[in-house]
Amino acid sequence: MSRIIRVLCCTLLVACLSFIPALCSAEQLYQITETELEQLDRNLTELRNINDRQRTESATLRKQLAASQTQLTEAGKQSQMLKAQLGALKLTLEGQEQSLQNANRLLQQYEQEERSKLRKIKSQRNIAYVIAAACVYFAVRKM
Repeated sequence: MSRIIRVLCCTLLVACLSFIPALCSAEQLYQITETELEQLDRNLTELRNINDRQRTESATLRKQLAASQTQLTEAGKQSQMLKAQLGALKLTLEGQEQSLQNANRLLQQYEQEERSKLRKIKSQRNIAYVIAAACVYFAVRKM
């Protein structure tokens, strides 16, 4: 009897195990027409083309971004260099302005000195004319 029970149990077990794949794969099967399959294939091809195009555009944009970042870095460096040059030029300009002011002041002093000399020369000349005129007058009178 135990042998019969074993056989029955084994048979029952095999029967149960044979239904497991049917129970686990509860997927529904769908039927599509050839036209629908072709449409899906065209859609897939179009999506692949779009994906490829976008991948290419993305690569191009990445290259452009890298180039722009390089240009931005270079522009930043150039800006810093120009700022440094501007600072140096401002210092030079201040020095030149001070030199110019000093030269202007010296020219004004020189102008005043020259005017003073001209006044002295003019007064000396006028005195010499008066003396010469007096000498001529006395010389004419003695004659």
